[in-house]
Amino acid sequence: MKKIWFATFSFALVLALGACSGNSGQSGAKKPAKSSTKTALMNFYMNLTNHINAQDRDLNTYEQAIAKTDDKPPKTELATMQKEAQSSAENVVKEIKNTKIPSKISSYQSEIKTAVKDLQQSYQMKADELKKTNPSLDAANKKLEQANDELGKVFKKAGLSPASLPDDVNS
Repeated sequence: MKKIWFATFSFALVLALGACSGNSGQSGAKKPAKSSTKTALMNFYMNLTNHINAQDRDLNTYEQAIAKTDDKPPKTELATMQKEAQSSAENVVKEIKNTKIPSKISSYQSEIKTAVKDLQQSYQMKADELKKTNPSLDAANKKLEQANDELGKVFKKAGLSPASLPDDVNS
């Protein structure tokens, strides 16, 4: 449900940005360029989260199962889920490695590269931790928050409200 809400919100934001990019009688070519950058940034973010979400379903299922205080699955089922979650996290790492930063947002390239690197490290940490008998994903989730903070700074610099990467990829 969150993914549908996010997609709808993102689409509405892109439409709103497009509507705001019209000439309001002021001269200057910076407004359309800035709107184009915002749209490119939103498209990059949506593409990134969509690629992650295409690979992390088993990881999310596992994390939700271990977070339950009541009605946890049996240990044998959790062990199977853990192996599937590890594979899922490894697949996300591969997807993130293939991420390309569009030229339209090159002015934020350094910050975006840092965020993507942190994001990739987060999923690699999860994959590595899930190889253990008693994994703890706390450090990996902190790294995900770090990536979220870095992307949030980029969004603010671009004049956008920051998105919530953990919410968008962990649902």
